Amino acid sequence: MSILEKFADRDIVRLQFITHKLSIIASPEVLDEYHSFLNVIKVISEDKSFAGDMYKIHESLSNLTIKIRKDILGENQSVNYTETRIIEMIRNNSSNSSLKPK
Repeated sequence: MSILEKFADRDIVRLQFITHKLSIIASPEVLDEYHSFLNVIKVISEDKSFAGDMYKIHESLSNLTIKIRKDILGENQSVNYTETRIIEMIRNNSSNSSLKPK
């Protein structure tokens, strides 16, 4: 993303599809942080550019990387996530899609 000059809706959709892949192996904490990362991307890409936004992207990506690392090391606890909440998180990815009719 850092090397893209322009950012289109289809790029956000590609990132949303990663959520489905992550949901197979990642902890709820990682899914939550990935959703936060997607929200940052959606907000800063409204003007179809990342100009002046690299700090925000890298900060959000760093937070995601920390969560993934904790997940790999087994440090995520998932105590605040019920099975119902996890399913809701996964399904919300589709309902938040930029392909959804407005």
